[in-house]
Amino acid sequence: MAQKVNPDFANQLARFGAKQVSTCFNCGNCTAVCSLSEGGAAFPRKLIRYAQLGLKDRLMDMVEPWLCYYCGDCSATCPRGAGPGETMAALRRYAIASADPSGLASLMYRRPGAAVLATLALAVVLGLFLVSLHPAHGLGQWLFRLVPYEAVHTVGMGVSAVFGVLAIAGAFRVLRRYAGGLSAEQRRFGAVRPAIAALRKTLVEIATMRRHGRCRESEPVSEPWYRAPRWVHAAIMWGFFGLFGATLLDFLFIYFLGWEEFPPARVLGTVSGLIMLYGVSLSFYQRVRGRAVHLKESVLADWWLLVFLLVLAATGFWLELVETLRWQAGVNDAVLLVHTIMAMELVLLVTLTKLAHALYRPLALWFHFYRQTVSLEHSQAPEPSSTTG
Repeated sequence: MAQKVNPDFANQLARFGAKQVSTCFNCGNCTAVCSLSEGGAAFPRKLIRYAQLGLKDRLMDMVEPWLCYYCGDCSATCPRGAGPGETMAALRRYAIASADPSGLASLMYRRPGAAVLATLALAVVLGLFLVSLHPAHGLGQWLFRLVPYEAVHTVGMGVSAVFGVLAIAGAFRVLRRYAGGLSAEQRRFGAVRPAIAALRKTLVEIATMRRHGRCRESEPVSEPWYRAPRWVHAAIMWGFFGLFGATLLDFLFIYFLGWEEFPPARVLGTVSGLIMLYGVSLSFYQRVRGRAVHLKESVLADWWLLVFLLVLAATGFWLELVETLRWQAGVNDAVLLVHTIMAMELVLLVTLTKLAHALYRPLALWFHFYRQTVSLEHSQAPEPSSTTG
C-alpha cells in the first residue's frame, strides 16, 4: 500500500517533544538495549526512521508507541543523544492530538499557555454550571442577577456535550486506525478465541504492569521496589480506577436508587484515594528531582495531570474528613466546588490530555496481543492436506 510522505513531519514532532529526532543515524542501539523489544514489534529504531521519512499515516496506524513505558535505557545509551525515549513519548502525544478532531489537543500540547487558558476557561464554565444546579445558594443568587439561569445552565450542558462527542470521536478514530493496521491474514483470522485471549492478556497487563516491570533501571543505583516506576505508575492507575468505580457505585446506590449511604463505595474511595495519593506524590517528587533519564524531559502535559490528580486527592480527603467530623465551615463549599470541577475536567478532557493513556494504551495492548495470538495460532495450524489421484 502506498504511503503518503510528509517531509515536515520531523519538525512537527519536535513541537511535541522529539527535538533530536533528526540526529538519529539509525544504528539500532536503542532497539538492542530495550527490554521490551520483541519479535513483531517495531521498537524504537523503525519508528524513528519512519518519523524521519515523514511516514505519519503509517506511524499513526501502529500500536508500538503505546507499548513503550519510557524506562529511559534507550536515551541513556544513545551514542548520538537523539533521545529515542523522548521520540516515543512525542509520538504518543502526537497520536493523542491527531485523534482529536477539534485541534484543541494539538494546541494544548504545542503551546503550554493555551493549555493553561483552556483549562481555566473550562473550569469557569463548569463552575458556573455547577452553581446553576443550586440556584438558591448565595453565589447562585448573586450570579443569576447578572446572567439568566437558563443561559448558564444551557452553556454548561452544551460544553459538556461537545467534549463528550470529542472523546467518543477520538476513541473511534484510534480504534479505526489500529483496525486498519491489521494485515489481511489477521483480519481473516478474526475468530472469537484470539480476541478473548488478547483481552485476557490485556487485563492481566493492566492489573500487574508486568511488561513495565521488565524495564531495566538506567540509573546506577536502583530504587527500592515500592519506588520503582512500575509500582508508582500502577498506584496512580489503580487509585484512579478505584475512585472512578467508587463514584459509579455512589451514583448508582445513592443518586439512582435513593440510598442514604453506600459504605462499600466509601471504603473503596478511601483506599483508592490513598493509593493514588501515594503514586502521585512520589511521581511528583521524582520528577522534581529529575534523577532518572525518563524524568528529566517532563513537559507541561506531565505536570498538568499530576497537579490535577494531586489536588483531586487532597480535596477528596478534605471532604471525607469534613463529613466524618461533621465540620461545618464556609470553606467546605469552595473545596467541594474545586473538587467537582477538576473531576469533571478530567472526564471531559480524557482524550485530549495525558489521561488518554488510560484509554489508548489498553486498546493498543489488545491489538498487540491479538496480533501475537493470531500469528502463533496460524503458525501452529496444520497445513492443508493434498491428495493425489
